[in-house]
Amino acid sequence: LKIIKFIQKFSWNYKFSKDELKKYLKILKEASKNYGSENILVIIMNIYLYLKDYKNYFEYYMKCLNYNILEYDYIDFTKFKLDDLLFAVSYIKQNLVIYDLNKDNYQTVIKGLIRNLFSEKLYEEITILADNINYKKLNYLEFAFEIAFSLVERKRYEDAKKLYQEYIKKYPSNSSGLNNLGLIYEKSNKEEMALKYYNKALKIDKDNTTIINNIKRCKEKIEVKKKQEEISFKALEYLENESFRMI
Repeated sequence: LKIIKFIQKFSWNYKFSKDELKKYLKILKEASKNYGSENILVIIMNIYLYLKDYKNYFEYYMKCLNYNILEYDYIDFTKFKLDDLLFAVSYIKQNLVIYDLNKDNYQTVIKGLIRNLFSEKLYEEITILADNINYKKLNYLEFAFEIAFSLVERKRYEDAKKLYQEYIKKYPSNSSGLNNLGLIYEKSNKEEMALKYYNKALKIDKDNTTIINNIKRCKEKIEVKKKQEEISFKALEYLENESFRMI
């Protein structure tokens, strides 16, 4: 009876104190264990959201997703603090056996988490998440840029290159993706390929000074290589002529 009255008041936006909510949390958790009511999980989740306890909120949000009992699949990660985001990554990693994170209803949570990790420059955590879930069963190209960028930050250039190539195939007008793919080729001393992607990026974003500087630097490297090749060729030619004279 207590639970029913509480749920009614809660659904009517009754103003509870934090202490009252914490008291009801214990009752609701016990009821959830004893009676196995999945709908109680939604109430618990919303209480944690109201209390701004985002770690427990995330845990119950994932449980509700697993039971497919949410009317919406949106979660606002912008409210999460740094330690809340780190908890979310750790929670997913530890519960891969429980949750099928490759189902369609997990698209929003994975995309949202990766994008917010990216905004906090938590590149290592993004790669940890990507390595632990089979993200390619999701619509992964929606967040492939963030994963590829993070892979570069972790010096995993080949993995990043493959992902960027898939990304720009889907989004050929994304100048950042084209530019970053060029950077990977440049790091691999493939300046001609790098220049190709830089030029493609510049056609899309003509006033981008970063891309312009990348093109300038890359052309200088190509010129230096040509001069070095010319010097090497002349030196080899000279040695061959000298050898011929000696004979």
